[in-house]
Amino acid sequence: MDDFSPKYIQGVPDDDQGITPLEEQRATRTTAPRAHRHTLIEMNRSAFTARRDIAHERVVQILREEIPSADIDLRMKLYELCVRLVDEAVFATERSQLNNDVPVLHYLRLLRTTMSTSLAIVQHEKALKTEQKEFPDLSQPGAVAMRTTGPHGMSSNESNLLSCVAEVLDFGHPVLQNDTEERLKKLSEEEQERYQKAREEYHKYYHQLHPSETDENDA
Repeated sequence: MDDFSPKYIQGVPDDDQGITPLEEQRATRTTAPRAHRHTLIEMNRSAFTARRDIAHERVVQILREEIPSADIDLRMKLYELCVRLVDEAVFATERSQLNNDVPVLHYLRLLRTTMSTSLAIVQHEKALKTEQKEFPDLSQPGAVAMRTTGPHGMSSNESNLLSCVAEVLDFGHPVLQNDTEERLKKLSEEEQERYQKAREEYHKYYHQLHPSETDENDA
């Protein structure tokens, strides 16, 4: 997928080039002069905060409403989407503040690591199930991949990890919410309006983005 956000608010103004493409942002974010970078952060904090908040909200929705009822193939795609969304949230937070050693970023990075682990487990178990015919021992009752706890073939390993994800969300969501509230207090009335408009656009974009569309764009 080349672009993972609405084009008109995905970038930051550059001196002569208008909107900087997302990949160029990531390549240059650590090399920009500090004063110039501070100006860009101030200009774009409202849009990036909205981007971060809606990406996180979509992840929470997927984890609580879609993952539990999905089969293993769909869960794998949903986890992949969650990893990309959390990466969006991390990126948007980093681009909207100078200090990157703060609780909200520690939370988002932990969530990203946990989601990546969930994806790896499902991919591993999918591979084991695919190879059952070649390796009959994988079908024995004690095989890790066959230990299911629900009607959709969810293993005990995956189920336990999802419980850990729920705990991460429980302590991390208030951290992110508090960070957003503190940011909004510092925004002007015009910037708060921009935040609300960006929220609306990102909500439409992220909630209509499905795993199948992610695969097609990456092809």
